[in-house]
Amino acid sequence: MKTLISTAALALLTANVAAAQSAYDPHAGHDHGDHTGHDHGDHAGHDHGPVGDDHAGHDHSGLHGEHAGHDHGAHGGEVDRFGPVRVETLVDHAGLHFWLTDASGRALPTERVRGVVALRVEGSEKKYRYELTPTRDRDGRPEPLALPLNLGKVAGRRVAVAVRLDGVPGAGADEIVVRQTTRIVAPPAVGRPVRASSTDRTEVFAQAVCPVEDRRLGAMGTPWKVPVGDRAVFVCSEECARDVQADPAAFVAAASRDRIR
Repeated sequence: MKTLISTAALALLTANVAAAQSAYDPHAGHDHGDHTGHDHGDHAGHDHGPVGDDHAGHDHSGLHGEHAGHDHGAHGGEVDRFGPVRVETLVDHAGLHFWLTDASGRALPTERVRGVVALRVEGSEKKYRYELTPTRDRDGRPEPLALPLNLGKVAGRRVAVAVRLDGVPGAGADEIVVRQTTRIVAPPAVGRPVRASSTDRTEVFAQAVCPVEDRRLGAMGTPWKVPVGDRAVFVCSEECARDVQADPAAFVAAASRDRIR
């Protein structure tokens, strides 16, 4: 999963990726020619080619199989190591998500990180190119690197991605290249939000914190319950419930991390 490439290889990489760009975008309703983003993983012990390559040393021309035996991070993505840098990459129905940390798990600043993504869907020879740039939330705080894509439309199929990140703190002059092949799982069904009842008390206590507002459940009155697949996410307000409905997978993962063990 890991590649450190020199500046000399960058021109070839850029040419390969640019050649892969298609006018057709499988993610209807979104213009992803240029996209802002978040960050992802690394893997030592693998020697891979340029981003436009899909996987040197591995046969991904037909997207055969997913990665096995790799470390997984706090967000459920694959973790790759580039010297002191750790990159966790998650590819799911909502797109690509990246978290950059140092060896001790502390988040790295991403203000100067830039990236290029090459993507291909199983059953299609087309390749797609996207740009990654840092984004900020409504309060002006930097967000993790991410590339929102509606990959739920290709649920059940494998997606191969190759991501070049540069400007990563601690990586020096080298660019980081991450590759991953993942079978896209359909997004979970989301039910209508309702007020939590007394029968939900144990689950509310176990989750403890609203994954949207990061505040203790109950601080704003009776929590709201959002059914997501075979479980529920509890939040502090109806507005938070709407956020969960818009991105259920992200908030299910966040609620799981907040639970009292």
